[in-house]
Amino acid sequence: MYSLVLSEQAVGRSANALIQDIKRDGGASVSAETKMVDTNFFEVYDLKPVAGRLFDPRLDQENAVGPVVINAIAARELGFATPEAAVGQTLLHPDNDGKMIPYRVLGIAPELRFRSLHDAPRATLYMLGTDWAGVLSVRSSTSVADAERAVTALWNRYFPDAILRTERAGDVLAASYADDSRLARLLGLATLVALAITASGMYALSASIVQRRAREIVLRKLYGAGRTQIAVLLGRELGGLIGIAAVLGLPLAFLAVSYYQAGFVEHAPLVYAMPWVALLGVAVVTLLATSRHAWGAIRMRAGRVLR
Repeated sequence: MYSLVLSEQAVGRSANALIQDIKRDGGASVSAETKMVDTNFFEVYDLKPVAGRLFDPRLDQENAVGPVVINAIAARELGFATPEAAVGQTLLHPDNDGKMIPYRVLGIAPELRFRSLHDAPRATLYMLGTDWAGVLSVRSSTSVADAERAVTALWNRYFPDAILRTERAGDVLAASYADDSRLARLLGLATLVALAITASGMYALSASIVQRRAREIVLRKLYGAGRTQIAVLLGRELGGLIGIAAVLGLPLAFLAVSYYQAGFVEHAPLVYAMPWVALLGVAVVTLLATSRHAWGAIRMRAGRVLR
């Protein structure tokens, strides 16, 4: 089963957004993004009204002049106390000649992001109009691949001389965050490099500690120290280094995450466990890197060192 709708833009793509002034009859004027859509636009996207009703193909005519739908931001900026108060009110909107045409607000649409989370949501006005529609959205109950094949077959049948360009909705949304994805990959690679450098440094440092304290280790053994006491002796020194890394690294990790989130107008909750997970990863890498030399120190022979 397929549902089709024509619209001016794909949801998630804000290129060439049409910004126009809309005016409340006898009241405030605001700048709003105008979206030209078909009567079943909200139905295909399975969106429910915040107040009033949305466009309905059974009640509204295609390209009808008069009914509009706005979002809650537009209602607030127009001076309405609540979204419900805007339903049924008259708005003035310019036509192609600049003449102000009265429109009646049918209802309040839920927030539908045509922009990424880097940008603040704007007042939005939805109007009926398919003359300038350049996007055909298809919702399918089958797989995406089956839907693509069906659409391509119909397109080639009725428009054999026109080139069809198809995009998946997920790809459209992902394009808005392409830079963030690249940054995440770079940070992941940098993290792996940092862990490799940490492992190499800890490996060399543990070798130096064991070599420097070799005489002390064997003397402790001669006076009855067991393997556990020797492991604790080495662990104290390496544990102090991990503690210094925690004192310096944890605040830097929190600052890095906060700085990155500053580029978004909406933030996900800060997961305070993540820096500790990173610290645990450093501790595990340190343990693996130093285990060889620690085991060598535990098995160290006194005669060979004191010779």
